[in-house]
Amino acid sequence: MPLRPLSRAHLAALHELAVLADAEGFRFVRRLWDDLTLDRVQVDAPCEFFVGNVDDHELLAVGGVTLDPHLNDSRVGRLRHVYVKPAVRNAGIGGALVRTVGGPRCASNRSRENFSSRACAG
Repeated sequence: MPLRPLSRAHLAALHELAVLADAEGFRFVRRLWDDLTLDRVQVDAPCEFFVGNVDDHELLAVGGVTLDPHLNDSRVGRLRHVYVKPAVRNAGIGGALVRTVGGPRCASNRSRENFSSRACAG
């Protein structure tokens, strides 16, 4: 089940994931979907991006990194909107997703070691 960059083509699948997350009480996936559809967040900007775990065209997990809005430091980002579908939890998907987004492709091409991701509550 490969991790792929999220694109606007994944919006319908992300909406399905948001409905599932809502049922569990996790509203942050819905906020991500809302932000993407209203162009408040980009899926693949230099320091803001999201990936998804896709299997047979089904989105199983999502997560990403955005710049920390409270710091004026392009080396510091926030791990955002990490969610794994209940049916595939405990299979290592969440860990792989976090390791993948742990070092974003920043505009100045900083290496992974120069960028620190800070977890947030979504």
